[in-house]
Amino acid sequence: AEASRLDPESEEIAEALGAMRVEAEVAALLSEAESFVLRSEFEEAELLIAEAAERTVLQADLVEVAREGISSTRVGLLYQRALDLEHDFLFAEAIELYGEVLSGRDFYEDARARKEALETYVVEAARLYAEAQAATDPATKLAKLRQIETFWPEYEDIL
Repeated sequence: AEASRLDPESEEIAEALGAMRVEAEVAALLSEAESFVLRSEFEEAELLIAEAAERTVLQADLVEVAREGISSTRVGLLYQRALDLEHDFLFAEAIELYGEVLSGRDFYEDARARKEALETYVVEAARLYAEAQAATDPATKLAKLRQIETFWPEYEDIL
């Protein structure tokens, strides 16, 4: 500002001041995007990050860090939601969310192992339930249903 007061005709000073204003606006966009991430409003945050990426010259690294932060936070929340569904015995929904967590990556925490275990539970429960339905002996039927109950107590109408 002082330089432009001393030389109000200088195009170089005007350009430098304009660039500084743009970078200040980019910093504000990044800050606003962070507040959207804290509220789990990822789409809005991504729009601001995209705008910041288009406008910045000096803060490209910060834009990428913010972009990675959004992705990391989103995946962490998906993983936690999948865990919650798993603990509530909502295996199909948990499998789907673990799939989203793993989308585009080879691993995330123990998501792959959890997803595979739940897929095994679903197949095994269906097999045991079919065997229980086909059993004519009540003791055999009960034994099959109790096997399901050990890993999926809320499956179908067991017991």
